[in-house]
Amino acid sequence: SKPGLLHRFGSKEALHRAVLSEVDQTVQEIVGHALAHSSQPDQLRQVLELVVGKALERPGMVRVMLEAFKPSSTEPGIETIQAAGYRLVDALDHPLSRPAERLRVVLALQL
Repeated sequence: SKPGLLHRFGSKEALHRAVLSEVDQTVQEIVGHALAHSSQPDQLRQVLELVVGKALERPGMVRVMLEAFKPSSTEPGIETIQAAGYRLVDALDHPLSRPAERLRVVLALQL
């Protein structure tokens, strides 16, 4: 409930900072996993399984990260979300790939 959230976090701004921190920590975990397993042939599958698990634990988190890819987004803290979103895409995709290939990764995350 709204009163319960405000009691726990104290303000909307504190709640927003907590969400951004959680997004950042989750992306760091996923990127770290991707880097640690980069030489394994099933690395992409492992990373996608981790992303799906995180999305199922917190359904709105991936949706928040995908806001970073909307050109007209004015979400507060969008720079933080964008940085996390781009790090996530880099973990799932070769950094030198073409824009169309990167778009496919973003659309797969959205699904």
